[in-house]
Amino acid sequence: MADPWELILHHTYAGSPGTAYDLSPGHGSHGEPVGDVRFFEDGASPGSGAMQAGNADSGIRVTCGGKEWAELGAVRGEVRFWQDAHKDSRFFQTLVACQWFNFGTYGPWWGPQQVWIYFFPDTPQFVRLLGGTVVPFRQWLTLGFAYDGRSTVQLTINGQVWKSMTGAFAPLPGLGTDLGIGNTLPGMPVPVHGNLLDGLIDEVKIWKRNPHRMGSDFLSGPMDGDTAGCWAHWGRALAAWLGENPDCAERLSGLLPVLDSALSAVTPGTDPALEARFESAVAQYRTLWRAGHVNDPAMAGVLLDIHGILRQAGVEPEAFIEQIIDSDCWRRLLAEVPPPDCDTDLGAVLSSTARQLGDRERHLRRRAAE
Repeated sequence: MADPWELILHHTYAGSPGTAYDLSPGHGSHGEPVGDVRFFEDGASPGSGAMQAGNADSGIRVTCGGKEWAELGAVRGEVRFWQDAHKDSRFFQTLVACQWFNFGTYGPWWGPQQVWIYFFPDTPQFVRLLGGTVVPFRQWLTLGFAYDGRSTVQLTINGQVWKSMTGAFAPLPGLGTDLGIGNTLPGMPVPVHGNLLDGLIDEVKIWKRNPHRMGSDFLSGPMDGDTAGCWAHWGRALAAWLGENPDCAERLSGLLPVLDSALSAVTPGTDPALEARFESAVAQYRTLWRAGHVNDPAMAGVLLDIHGILRQAGVEPEAFIEQIIDSDCWRRLLAEVPPPDCDTDLGAVLSSTARQLGDRERHLRRRAAE
């Protein structure tokens, strides 16, 4: 299966002094130094580069109007930094901030710092997580956060989950305004400006939920010309039907984030044993799919294992399926654009897996009733 996250910003500050080049695959999140920004050749390691905001009006500004920042849904970030003792009475210091979230450290100038994240989705809710006393002064650390847009917020330190919270959270809309690194810059839609970091930033990475993961998974398998042509013909018919039925297009497309969120339920740090089992199953799935062994009995076993792991992670895949098959739009789609018979092996393994899932569900219900 494709990576659930898409890297949309990657700064290292190791290039030409005064530049903040975006190394992510899309190269759409270059930074612009604002005010007194200082660049250093050495960061966490010799030659790795680092930047520092010199005053309350300084930092790196990233303009986030490109397609990379459209419909975030979920977001994840990591910052490698070195923090000095506060020079004044500010309690909050920013690593990364924008209109939807602010990530940094919090604490008195004389004492230990805590890692902190808060989010402002487009609802009245205020999501805030304070990570405890974990951030020492004058030491290179990598702090991270993850917001799945559904039920979980996490804070990490050096790749290990330090604190998490669960609840009913809202997906993040697209980001059409600027993002600040090392400070909350003037003009940014955040409550307080001038929360600069007293320290150095070596590297910044931000990911969003990968919107192409399901298509990438499908296209990664071997396909001859006839099969590819068959799928292309059906895809054009589907696109035409959705264009003629905008109400159904909106309803069915609205279910895709629910499915994607479900497939991403096993996030890093949730349960190490479950995560390892999930990664192993996904690796086996990729191997079988890319080798063209779609109708191999092992493929059905892998899909059943992934189903069981998702249930252990608190996801009920059947609930999503019921939302689709109980829909009038789905019944109309099947009647007017029937599923193609492009790949008999794929159809066979899906039918086999569906039968086994049905048998498993009936078994679980019988046990629950006993």
